[in-house]
Amino acid sequence: MKADEWARDLEMRERESCIEHARKPLQQGNGICVDCLEAVEPERSSSLRCISCEQDEEHRQRTRYGHRHG
Repeated sequence: MKADEWARDLEMRERESCIEHARKPLQQGNGICVDCLEAVEPERSSSLRCISCEQDEEHRQRTRYGHRHG
């Protein structure tokens, strides 16, 4: 493979990677709850909070603002 072909191929792979990264949802969990630091349920692996902490947060939002924002 010639150097120019290699560089073109590398550039295309980098571009595709950047596009794929930009299209991903911005807010994604890592499998760990941000509140209690316990593992998030497998079916909610992309969530920021576990079910219990999510319910607590919704309750706090309703109490604070009268309804849930967001």
